[in-house]
Amino acid sequence: MGQLEDGLNDLKEIRSIMERASRFLSLSGLSGVSAGTVALLGTAAAQWYLVSGGLTLNDRAARTFLIADGVAVLLVAAALSILLSYQMAVRRKLPFWAPIARDVLESLLVPFLAGGVFILLLIDNGKMDLVPGTALIFYGLALFATSRLTVRDLRQLGILQILLGLLAAAVPAIALLLWGLGFGVLHVAYGMLMFRKYER
Repeated sequence: MGQLEDGLNDLKEIRSIMERASRFLSLSGLSGVSAGTVALLGTAAAQWYLVSGGLTLNDRAARTFLIADGVAVLLVAAALSILLSYQMAVRRKLPFWAPIARDVLESLLVPFLAGGVFILLLIDNGKMDLVPGTALIFYGLALFATSRLTVRDLRQLGILQILLGLLAAAVPAIALLLWGLGFGVLHVAYGMLMFRKYER
């Protein structure tokens, strides 16, 4: 009986080693919470700016502020996510920048870059009202693609982001609120779920 238990323990250890090699497991749930919080603050700032000025997404006067707001949210959220995920990798004694991390980055970058170029084209053509939905769609595609290399829960988050993006594109009048729901509320909820499921 002892040999059987030892064999099962060895199999579990081998499986754990293979999973660590084939999946990026250093994605912190707290990074999702922080990114969502930053997105909600960015959404509130954009909404306040539009309402206080009586502006819409397509007004030229709003364009510069909205672009700066969106870029600031992206940079701060990305920096916090990287920092918190790195700290988690250190705590778990996992390599943060391993071959699997490069694969994850590649899966993220292709939809990100394609979406970024498309968003620039929309802005150049005065279609700011389509930018929130487009950002959600391409971000959802990036999450969906990356889910095969990280935790499966990212797949559902990606699908929800895509659906919100399609709705935002169909109803531009509420696009900014849907952007806040997707990048803000869903990120916070997802981050809390991931923290409870994998980090406690």
